Amino acid sequence: MVGLVPVVIVVGVIVFLLFGVLALLARFYRQVDQGRALVINTMRSEPVVAFTGAIVYPVINRAEVMDLSVKTVDIDRRGKEGLICNDNIRADINVTFFIRVNKTADDVLKVAQSIGCQRASDANALSELFTAKFAEALKTVGKHFNFEELYTKRDAFKDKIIEVIGRDLNGFILDDAAIDYLEQTPLEHLDKDNIMDADGIRKITDLTVIQNLKTNELRQKERMETGSQNLNADEAVFRFEQRRSEAEAKKNKEVSVAQSREQNEALRVASDEHKKTVLITTKNEEEAQIAEQNKERGVAIAQKAREREIAVESERVEKARALEAIGRERCGRIGRDLNVGPDMTKCALGRPEIARPIVEHHDLGPPGRTHPGGTHRTPLVLGMPLARGSGVRAARSARAKALNWASTMWCGLRPYSTRRCTQMPADAASDSKKCAVSVVS
Repeated sequence: MVGLVPVVIVVGVIVFLLFGVLALLARFYRQVDQGRALVINTMRSEPVVAFTGAIVYPVINRAEVMDLSVKTVDIDRRGKEGLICNDNIRADINVTFFIRVNKTADDVLKVAQSIGCQRASDANALSELFTAKFAEALKTVGKHFNFEELYTKRDAFKDKIIEVIGRDLNGFILDDAAIDYLEQTPLEHLDKDNIMDADGIRKITDLTVIQNLKTNELRQKERMETGSQNLNADEAVFRFEQRRSEAEAKKNKEVSVAQSREQNEALRVASDEHKKTVLITTKNEEEAQIAEQNKERGVAIAQKAREREIAVESERVEKARALEAIGRERCGRIGRDLNVGPDMTKCALGRPEIARPIVEHHDLGPPGRTHPGGTHRTPLVLGMPLARGSGVRAARSARAKALNWASTMWCGLRPYSTRRCTQMPADAASDSKKCAVSVVS
């Protein structure tokens, strides 16, 4: 048991040393991000290049990081510094070049040894380094192309620039180039005293005039064609509008005629119906008025008849009473005067008998309308002559009218029966004289 103690101590020391070494390794190990390279200066003659990571011992080693990502270098040439083409026409151009450090240990070491890792990672430093080279290549390639070909053969122009510059740039590599801007330099920016600019101005003027003439010709042709087409279109539209207006007017006319016809028919029917309604209303009103008048006339006639009947009855009663009183008075006076007194039972209506005197009772008419003796001679019907059997005749225009007052009264007073009796005393009466008494009952 005592002999195992040294062994355990040795194992513990070894484990402790192992963990210490691992801790140191983890502490001194440096990883590198993608797109970067680690350049380590060691005790040897050549630095070590690592793209993933490496152990950097302090004091002994020194490590630098180089950016391997793509950088851009812009070449902009405008105005008097513009690109001169093969036809001496200047062009304002802007080209962007894309460069990066080639990802190989040799190229990284070459760039690190030539410009250093820090400058190789700075875009401004790279622009200062490559601007002159790229501008010279751009001018060289530009003299191989006319101005118009820069537009028509842009890919060939770009490939030619890359070809002249070359892919290998002392550890850098040219990935691609892009033409961002390409336009003709304005004439006011050109130098007339420069022979190339003067030639370019002449060519620009010639081309501009020719193109302007062609443009004007095309514009005038376009104007003529446009005017002709517009005229044809206007004529077609006018004819179409004319036909549509005619059709619209015809439709409106037919609609107006139909509406007028229907309105007139409706007015005629309404007038006929109104006329019929007015006639029926008038007839009904007339019939109602006639019925009302007949009713009123019937009521008035009935009222008048009733009044007449009452008056006639009253007059008849009064007259009967008056006649009875007169008869009694005469019979009594005659009896007293002649001292004749037949049996009361033989006297008419209870009157005393009368000898010899003749008593005749006739209808007493109103004053002025009786003949001598008191006989009533007024005609019963209006329009008839007064004297019967005489030569008096009614006028041709005279017509029999309603019964007059006397005839009405006569009809109302006409007795139901008439009796006549004669009373003569034997000692006073003669054969030629009679007493006639008319009794109305």
